[in-house]
Amino acid sequence: MLLQSGLAKNFKNNSLRESPYKKGTIVQFNKLSSAKQTKKLAFSGSNPRRLAEFLYNVTRFTDNKEPGEKEKLSIIDHMSSLIQEKMKKTEKGSPLVFAMPSFPFKSPSREKTLSDSADAAEKESISFLKKFMGYAEKSFGDQLKLKIYSDGIFFAPIKKVDYAAVIKYSDDIRKLIGDDEHIELVSLDKLYPEDFKAKAKEIVDTYGRSIEEVKKDVKKGGLLNNKFNGIHRFYTEELKGQFPSLSLNQCKKQGKDRAYKVIQGAETVNSWIADREPNAVRFSVHPQDPYSSKINIPLTPSAQNITPWHSSAVKIVDKLGKEKVLLMKAQDAKEQGFDTDDDDDVPNYFKAPAGQNVLVKAYCESHQPPGLIQ
Repeated sequence: MLLQSGLAKNFKNNSLRESPYKKGTIVQFNKLSSAKQTKKLAFSGSNPRRLAEFLYNVTRFTDNKEPGEKEKLSIIDHMSSLIQEKMKKTEKGSPLVFAMPSFPFKSPSREKTLSDSADAAEKESISFLKKFMGYAEKSFGDQLKLKIYSDGIFFAPIKKVDYAAVIKYSDDIRKLIGDDEHIELVSLDKLYPEDFKAKAKEIVDTYGRSIEEVKKDVKKGGLLNNKFNGIHRFYTEELKGQFPSLSLNQCKKQGKDRAYKVIQGAETVNSWIADREPNAVRFSVHPQDPYSSKINIPLTPSAQNITPWHSSAVKIVDKLGKEKVLLMKAQDAKEQGFDTDDDDDVPNYFKAPAGQNVLVKAYCESHQPPGLIQ
């Protein structure tokens, strides 16, 4: 239907100054004007319509057609109704919650990442999300909270990642969040410190479908089959970077097995979060259907369709001398001859020479990894 390109310029009281998805521009938050009064529900001064407009302005949809004005308003109406539905269920005095699965662990493929640790890519993302939440709250006119559900414990066995690396990554993200009142990271190792592995299995048994059922549905074709093919390609590539000694055929075979399990795991996590957070507006890091029950949000100011945990940070300096961070696969940055740099003696980003900035931006604009599970 459409690829919403960021800023709906015809709307009044725009909360973004520039489109995050047109011509590689950066998301820039501008001062918000006063919100109109709407039905208060359980909130004081809240404006669900204006929050819906704010979210519409930054979201990305699965199709690439520019919407007409009537369709824009229809989609915003849909988003507004999602928000109002959750507002009605939220206890008075409590913030309206956004919930999304993300930040599982750093990709074990060294073709994509520099190490297993959170680095400048995650730092840039969390810094952006803090600003995003602050401006979303101003747009709404009342309290908001983002609960990030780290799903790393669920996927660690599938992707052959040590639990210790997953837990350290979650701890690193918590340090980046700090005492910010708008964002909270939720993970199984903290919810169930004594038996998080057993709890993960219990959740899969309770909320997940069997692999046989997943395979049967994939073979029917349609949307799930398309997702499976994209995930299969994605993890074939991931395995090549994680286990260089594997042949391409071995990577394809193991990638297919991973793809089925990732679909099962993602469905499980989505159902578990929906049950655990029934009053939350659901966010996704992947593009969504315009009338989905979830809303896609960007993870970085550059609004790339690539996650910080599947990439490395590249620092560039723009024409005004301002430093910006973009995301690239580590192997691509190395092939361009970019040198790694560090914070605290640990290499955690690449630095692009000034003359390479255009090349980096062109890469970032064209790089479109598959939206895995919507």
